[in-house]
Amino acid sequence: QAVKAGLSAAAHTFSDNNSASSSVTSSATSGYDAINPKGRRKSVSSQIQPEDTVLNANKRRRLIAQSMDLQRNVGLAAWAIRQHLNYVTLFDLYISTPDETLTSDLQTLFERDGRMENCDVGGRHSWNRMRRLAEVRKTLDGDVGIMRLRSGYLQGIEAHCIVNPDRIYPGSTWEQGVLLGPGKRAKAYNVREVSQGKRTDRMVSADNMFLLGCFEGRFDQVRGISSFTAGMNEYRDLYETLDYARAKVKVEQLFALAIMRDKETVGPASDIGRRVDGVDDSDSDESTDAQVDVTRTPQVGFGDGPVKLDLDPGEKAEFLQANNPSQSTQDFLRLSIHLALLSLDIPMNFFDPKYVNYSGGRTAWNQYERSCISKREDQLALHDWYTRWRLARYLYPKEVGGTGEIILPRSIDGSDIRCEWVPRGVPWWKPSEELQAELQAIGGAIDTPQMVTRRHGNGDWYRNVEEIAKAQKFAADRGVQLKFGGSPSPFTIVTGEDQQA
Repeated sequence: QAVKAGLSAAAHTFSDNNSASSSVTSSATSGYDAINPKGRRKSVSSQIQPEDTVLNANKRRRLIAQSMDLQRNVGLAAWAIRQHLNYVTLFDLYISTPDETLTSDLQTLFERDGRMENCDVGGRHSWNRMRRLAEVRKTLDGDVGIMRLRSGYLQGIEAHCIVNPDRIYPGSTWEQGVLLGPGKRAKAYNVREVSQGKRTDRMVSADNMFLLGCFEGRFDQVRGISSFTAGMNEYRDLYETLDYARAKVKVEQLFALAIMRDKETVGPASDIGRRVDGVDDSDSDESTDAQVDVTRTPQVGFGDGPVKLDLDPGEKAEFLQANNPSQSTQDFLRLSIHLALLSLDIPMNFFDPKYVNYSGGRTAWNQYERSCISKREDQLALHDWYTRWRLARYLYPKEVGGTGEIILPRSIDGSDIRCEWVPRGVPWWKPSEELQAELQAIGGAIDTPQMVTRRHGNGDWYRNVEEIAKAQKFAADRGVQLKFGGSPSPFTIVTGEDQQA
């Protein structure tokens, strides 16, 4: 019956396809196929609506729930998000001022307030983790809020907590939890908190909350919508397909061995119930009543180790296997994985590097690095907002809400303080070649030692030089000569004593 139902469905599908093909042929010259689907794809409404209307509050909440479920249960989706975070959220802070003592003091304060007990209002997350979690929620939910408090702490506000208030404000325009001003500029956000079944709303000024969101589609978007949304169906289908394939593999294991006989060997005189140890039941000295039923199908068990089968002519035994999943199925799953990863611009060789050589892998990596530039810019905007707030607190006296911990020298003002967040790069793939190329770029004034050092996450160049000088002095005081560089040395370190000599 199942086969008949399948054939009937196939015939019905074939009939529909034939009718669709004739429709395509008859309308091939009638205009643009993109606006004349007729059985090829879902018809799209000609009414164009704002993106926040297409994804209204209820649909946004459902979308957030779906993305949370994917992160919890689908390993591929969770891995793709982690890869995205590794390239987008790793930054190092470099502070420079005309005064070394001031620079050191500021670095100490930023390190102190970046620790979890001084950063997160709940005392759970450091600044490094907060910016990483913010990117997670931005990627999955579309946007996230980071709110600064008078106490100097930060509080993360997830997207589902930003909703329109229950209270009606006459003359105000609210859209999905955002109070809008001229040009749809955000003036405030309504944050809803639920505790013990009781919900409370509070209005937060836009000056005190940074909305980190994905704005990649429309100019008039008020709330962010992530590109990860485009790949959610792929991740869900992969998850279900792998479950079905896994179930087929498990069922396959239940049919371990098949014993087959030629048709003519089976008859009244056949010992079809012959024992698997090769001993004929008729040779037993026991009574007929105690003998094994000769019509019973042989049973073979593998629980006690190796088993020897004594088969008659015309019989054979084979292990059953369905080659599941087939090669075509594996190719399709690989393509589906590739399409899912493209929602975050992640190249396929990150998932399975064996299909590319060094040149192909490097090309894919360079393209992915280019795609990360705009994503890092969103993070840099958040870091700039955070840095200016921290600096203001350190410089302003307590009477106006600051801490007054930094008093600038008369010769220095706030514009002389430079705080730079530099994305942390990856180690060199081929240090012997790439480092030489970096040094040649420095020699041609194409790059600088400071930027090369920061780009690869090797600390601050100025501090490195100071540490090298200390190491040289320490070694020289003990009669040890330090040599730096390879052979031949890319450059020579000349000390003050060498110049005097």
